[in-house]
Amino acid sequence: MLCADLDPKLSGLLWMTTFVSAALVLTVPRRPAVLTLVLSTLIRLMFSIGLEPMLILLGSLDVRVSPAHSHSQLYNYTPFFVSIFAN
Repeated sequence: MLCADLDPKLSGLLWMTTFVSAALVLTVPRRPAVLTLVLSTLIRLMFSIGLEPMLILLGSLDVRVSPAHSHSQLYNYTPFFVSIFAN
């Protein structure tokens, strides 16, 4: 299921944003450049494959990443938890 056609000017702006942010990530990897690349890629996916497939893809990535994140949080002994267990 493809979405409706995007205005050519908006599509060009979106492609330009994607390529410029990708070039910035490769040359000067900073947080704003990475966030811009991720956001422009998500918007590009939304207009190219549709909203529902994009949300399914994001949900499956979230399920795949969540166990690793939960495992790292389980064994993360921060000073706050160490001070609680020390008393």
